[in-house]
Amino acid sequence: MTAKQHSNMAADSIEFECELPDPPEKVWRALTVPDLLAAWMMPNDIKPEIGGRFAFAKADGQIECEILDAEPERLLRYS
Repeated sequence: MTAKQHSNMAADSIEFECELPDPPEKVWRALTVPDLLAAWMMPNDIKPEIGGRFAFAKADGQIECEILDAEPERLLRYS
């Protein structure tokens, strides 16, 4: 990947951090258990394994994703 491609990807990225009152294990489950994630996002088939692919299902198709980084109860990053 060239520096320009990386720069374009960064410009198209959305990143956020937030503090949540719930314990890490509860937040992790909400982000990585398909039915729990679907309750506040979209139907999905997420498996939190680095390199794993999953999709969010929407009425007009799917949003294809890939797990970039996963550290249980600490970090989840996907594209």
